[in-house]
Amino acid sequence: MEEIAKKDEALPPAQPTIRRRVPGMEQVDDADVRMPRLKLNQDKSPLVKANIARDGDFSNSLSEHVFGKEVIIQPVIYSKTRIKWFEASAEEVIWECRSYDGKRGDKYGSCYACEFRQWGETPPLCNEIHNFLSVIREPKEADKELIMVSFLRTSATAGVNLINKILFAGTVPWARLYKVYSQHVSKGKYDYYIMKVDPGQPSDKQQIEFAEKVYKYWEGKKVDVDYKDESNEFSDKSEEEYTDADLLDDKESPYGF
Repeated sequence: MEEIAKKDEALPPAQPTIRRRVPGMEQVDDADVRMPRLKLNQDKSPLVKANIARDGDFSNSLSEHVFGKEVIIQPVIYSKTRIKWFEASAEEVIWECRSYDGKRGDKYGSCYACEFRQWGETPPLCNEIHNFLSVIREPKEADKELIMVSFLRTSATAGVNLINKILFAGTVPWARLYKVYSQHVSKGKYDYYIMKVDPGQPSDKQQIEFAEKVYKYWEGKKVDVDYKDESNEFSDKSEEEYTDADLLDDKESPYGF
């Protein structure tokens, strides 16, 4: 017993997790903790069908709180992930392979060498996702709420644009606020909304101090996000099956490779 006690003393202290900050929730497993995602509702989204939101409205993917067609965010931490969705819908597992760092998937290994990331006549089966752990600043009732703003598929270009806006500003991501808004697109037989981003005003002192605390807490931690394959929520004017290729301007990657 003495030997075991010595080994335990040598162990590093456990990293704090969000569950340990909430009295009474200490026994919740980290695997059950999900970061809410900023969801862009489409014509066939459940909240729209239930008359809770309109198509083009943003909402919290977990609480289902509806924000409207624009939100003001303060980006804090960027991350890139990848997901290969199942070609056919599955009830429990919604992806076949997932990479938390955009470099190595939990099933197919190296993302760089993976055949599913390659562009051909159709878009790749594995989607690259640009994520920004952010603080919501508007609407005011959601001020200081943490949310993951994820750009993929039809909104991937907006994510790349936000990356470059932050990089060329030469400051930390949370130094400025950004407006994320929805834009209607009608292309062929599809009506849908995409995400767009415009820079806003500089963050004030209190906003910067709060974001710095968020950064110090979450930096380096793996964040599990409430992802779902929402490709079937687009408004389809025909009975043909939805494909990513139909929603892109061309058959090439928006990143130029």
